[in-house]
Amino acid sequence: IGSYNVMESHPLIILEDNYYFAPILYNIATSIYESPFYWMLDDELYKEKSFENRGATTVSIAHHLLAKIFGEKNVYSNVIVQKNKSTIETDIDILVLVNNKAIIVQSKSKKFSALSRTGDTESVRKDFGKAVQEAFQQGIKCRNALIQGNSVLIVNGKILKLETYIDEAYIICITTDHYPAITTQSRRYLQKLSNDPYPLAMSIFDLDALAFYLTDPYDFLYYLRQRIKTFEFCIANSEIALLAYHLNQKLFLAPNFDGMSIEEDFAQLIDGDFPLIRGYQLKDTIDEKLQQPWKNKELAPLVLDIKQLKQVGFIDILYFIYDLSGKAASDLIDLINQTKQKAIQAKQSQDFSMLFGVNGGISFLCLPPTYGNELSDRLMALAMARKYKSKANIWLGLGAIATSSNLIDIFVFSQQPWKEEPELEELTKVALQKGKTLFTQTKK
Repeated sequence: IGSYNVMESHPLIILEDNYYFAPILYNIATSIYESPFYWMLDDELYKEKSFENRGATTVSIAHHLLAKIFGEKNVYSNVIVQKNKSTIETDIDILVLVNNKAIIVQSKSKKFSALSRTGDTESVRKDFGKAVQEAFQQGIKCRNALIQGNSVLIVNGKILKLETYIDEAYIICITTDHYPAITTQSRRYLQKLSNDPYPLAMSIFDLDALAFYLTDPYDFLYYLRQRIKTFEFCIANSEIALLAYHLNQKLFLAPNFDGMSIEEDFAQLIDGDFPLIRGYQLKDTIDEKLQQPWKNKELAPLVLDIKQLKQVGFIDILYFIYDLSGKAASDLIDLINQTKQKAIQAKQSQDFSMLFGVNGGISFLCLPPTYGNELSDRLMALAMARKYKSKANIWLGLGAIATSSNLIDIFVFSQQPWKEEPELEELTKVALQKGKTLFTQTKK
């Protein structure tokens, strides 16, 4: 059971001319995908070339899926990483660049062996090593090279120049096979250094589902970030269960809990929804459970303004905003609109700050049009002072001209850990003379 046998290789029974019997329809699909591999394995002249083509095809499919999300100009295949002009350090199967973030995709065309399918532990460990561990170690090399910025990237013989620094690169290890329990095995067998991030190990079919549901590039990046951030906290048997849970509830570190088990029931949401939306079955109703109901629609204008400004590091701000709970997000938008109205009526600057737990907060500053050229400096001073006074590690400063059609016109952001600094202590005395009370909200 579970091995590639005659039931899978020959799923049709010939009854008579032009009449066939399929005992298990699923086996037809399995055979269409699996059988050609074994046919080519028997061809001694083509066997080795088939392995190369299998890997190249996987990279091509993954490139196509990611290019639909991030745009062709931001996705690169077969990137050579060189320490210098003459020394090749490693290579990246697929590299995605978005502002200060990157995605590294490493593909291994290792076939899941028949012995592993029977549950042989040693065989499973070896297959995992070749399919995931090797890809991960290669991905770590590439990640370090990108973040350190001391390597040369070559694409099609030309140097690829980065538009900005890279402070995070997410690693995805892709397999060509449907790989049962790859998520569970990643927790059990993966070997890594303590400061190395976890990779996302998945099949090409899992990536297809991710690309189908997470069509916005920043939603896709946020999912990768949350998966890695909650890797040890959220336990599930499949990537599809984790994806469905995120679309429905949002992956997050629940306070006061040591961990969370996500049942395969969530995967059924995608099992029922995926064929309908893709047109494989007749549609009846669209399942709203997978439309990210946790997203606060009132935040859409703020998210849009931040996306359009596209300052370096703006993706970290989107992460920070996506982390907000529904009530905190609603309160933020309400206060921004109220503050802009007050600034118009009073014809003078207005501001407020919100503290989220003990770790971070947001300040908003609104100036009348006549003071517009002071917005950047005054927002920076306000945000720095509020962050320091609150002893927070993360702080977002938002600024706007009262009469602007945009919700915000500028932002500043800091993720520097708080530490005692005499200069900032003095700044708080000047910048916070009014001594406004911080609004306190919770973050989820």
